[in-house]
Parts: sequence; structure tokens; C-alpha cells
Amino acid sequence: MRYKDYAFVSEIIYRHADKEMGESNRGGERFTNPLSTESLALMEHLRGMGIPIMIHWEMYDWEKDARAFGEFFRRFPDQKFIIPHMGFGSPAQVSEILNRHDNVYMTISKRSVWLPAIKDRTKAAAAPPLSIVDESGKITEEWKNTFTLFSGRLLFATDTHKNYLWEDYPDIIRRYRLLLGQLPGEIAEKIAHSNAEQLYNIQTGADGLQPPRSK
Repeated sequence: MRYKDYAFVSEIIYRHADKEMGESNRGGERFTNPLSTESLALMEHLRGMGIPIMIHWEMYDWEKDARAFGEFFRRFPDQKFIIPHMGFGSPAQVSEILNRHDNVYMTISKRSVWLPAIKDRTKAAAAPPLSIVDESGKITEEWKNTFTLFSGRLLFATDTHKNYLWEDYPDIIRRYRLLLGQLPGEIAEKIAHSNAEQLYNIQTGADGLQPPRSK
């Protein structure tokens, strides 16, 4: 396998709550300890490859997870990690992780809606509000500050991983254009595409996306 041919590794599930429209697992979730032997062995295998790794960590069990994931990120300081959906975390949680670990990036996918999703009521009650906008579609001040402080490590994404989501794709894009349109142009541009171009080592031009540049 020639690792340089790949833009990133996706998606390693560490903590994922069962959703209302999804599968059911014992305990209402799928969970892998980031400091487990298997997890650390995989990271060692990928060490030095220069490939960002997407990890799925939902932050509804923050007290249990924050220390373990913090140690995980510290053990691999040269590895770039990407957390989808901002971990479904709060502004404070997202800011804490990004402030402490400059090798961590997050996507803003699935954060423009208010829909409840987690099946397990206890887990749902522990999770912060899903949306980064209020009911009128305006970005809250806490989230706007987070976008400003960490504009270089947030990425646009849609997470259209199921067929029915593609049916809603135009509306998804519309919502994110309205969301990013509330931010200063420089910040919106970073989140919309330039952060991803730099992280994934790709170029854009008149002909669209180009293959990864060789190192």
C-alpha cells in the first residue's frame, strides 16, 4: 500500500451513540478505548505517514473521556486528528480540546440543525445542544467566538453517508452557506475550503481539485 496516495484515514469509531434512525448496540453505543492496545498499535503503524486520521468521538461522556483522549492526542503530537461534528460537543468542550491539542481538527457537519438524535435518554440528556445556531438560524455568540479563535482548525463537511441525506443535500448546503455567511469573509473561506486544502495537501484551481502533491 502506498500511503502517499491517500488524503486521510477514515473513520475510526471510538465513541458513537446509537441514533434514533440507526442501529442498536448493547449499552446504546459503540465504544473503543483510545488507549487500548489495538488503538495504540494502529497509531504506531500509521506514525510518520503524514496522513490525517478521522476519529469518531462524541463528547456526551466528557468526564470519562476527556483525560483519555487528551493523553491519546499527546502521545502522537505529530499526527493530525480530525473529529467529525465537533464531537457534538459544547463550545467549552470544543475550545478545551482545540486549545490544548494543536494536532486536532474538527468538522462542523451536522451542527446546523436542532433535531434530537441519540436513542438512549441518559446519553441524550448528557449531550450538549446539537445546533450551533439558534432557532432563527443565527450563530450563538459562544459559537461565534469559537469559530473566530479556532478558524484555522475547523472544516466544512456534510456527512451525507446515507442515501436519504443526498435527497436533502441542496438544503444542507443552503443552511451552511447561511451559517458561514454570518462570519467574516476570511474565517468563512478558511472553514469552507482552505483549511481542508492545507490539511489534505490538495490544490484547487480552474479545473477543480487536483491530486495530492508529492512530499
